[in-house]
Amino acid sequence: MEPERESRDPANLVLWQSAPEAEITARIAITGDYAPMLHHAISSEDAWREKARRLAPFFRDVNATFVNLECPLTAPPLPKGTYRAAPPASLEYLSAIHSNTIGLANNHSYDCGPHGLERTRKAILKRGMIPLGAGGKLGSHPEVRVWRGPGQIRVGFWAATKVSGDPAGARSARIECANLDRGLYALERMRRHEAHFCIALLHTGCARSSRPDPSDVRLMESLAKWGFDVVAASHSHRVSGVSVVDGYRERKSFCFYGLGNLVSSRVMSVAETEGLIVVAGFTSRGELARMEVRPLSLDEQGFGEAPPPAVSKTILERFRGLSGEIAEGSYRRLFYRDVARGLVRHCIRDQRPAYQASGIGLATGKSKPFRGGKARRFVDKLVG
Repeated sequence: MEPERESRDPANLVLWQSAPEAEITARIAITGDYAPMLHHAISSEDAWREKARRLAPFFRDVNATFVNLECPLTAPPLPKGTYRAAPPASLEYLSAIHSNTIGLANNHSYDCGPHGLERTRKAILKRGMIPLGAGGKLGSHPEVRVWRGPGQIRVGFWAATKVSGDPAGARSARIECANLDRGLYALERMRRHEAHFCIALLHTGCARSSRPDPSDVRLMESLAKWGFDVVAASHSHRVSGVSVVDGYRERKSFCFYGLGNLVSSRVMSVAETEGLIVVAGFTSRGELARMEVRPLSLDEQGFGEAPPPAVSKTILERFRGLSGEIAEGSYRRLFYRDVARGLVRHCIRDQRPAYQASGIGLATGKSKPFRGGKARRFVDKLVG
């Protein structure tokens, strides 16, 4: 019933605050994967805005949202060989939740090829949003954006990925790579534009585990220690935990290892029906005053909504438990246990849509980017 839905106010978990009485002037939200790739039947912008109303309680106090768009945008009919894409009208969903910065650094941005990425970027820019993380070369400046809020609030954004078959090269314009060198370069650029608070949204993790890959933890904590205030990960489509590290100039930095889903039309497990919204609150001087998380759940169509109190409690309890595993180090053993389960079945499942779309040629091409990652995890497990 609609009255029940409207009564579901966000169940916020406060991770840190400078002082209870600190006055918050503006809030920034960071969310997980937005992947409405199979919803071409929803063609009108009004219909997409109506879908976003279910998340209204989470974003009524948010000024700007940073999200990962995990599919290209194209109008039907879809190009041959494409099995993941969404209509341009789906950007109205993001407009409704104040998304003005869109991360494109993921393993699906090139599913429609370079021309598909170009159409996606144009559609985003047409709506006054800023796309980040795809279309640049390795030798060029990292794409960054500095959002200027009220007072002295200046927040920088950078998007990059460790999971892509199309990494940027010295001469090829592709996907921004997530590594320490590029992260430091992005930090330098954001600080030149007077950013006081810097956020990295990385596409990394493993779709078969709620625990982070140990190599991802090392990278994310390094980025946090060198100056990023928030380093958040998507790609696993699952909620994971958080760690708080001593960052730049003795400031607290936050690493969120899995934000789960915001919208997903391809849910493969119950664990993929959950998500987190990270919300940072700032004073008029641009100082962080509050860091919190807000749990969400997906409905039967894969759209995010405010869950009932009991479901919110369950999600937050799992978030705390995973955070505890990361703090004590037991997540490493559990991560390798998770990824070892059903490895062959998972590979076959990944290739089936590509084979059905364009035959064995595309399926073989799609498998290449993942071989190295799986081999590395196997060796890491053996040598510890």
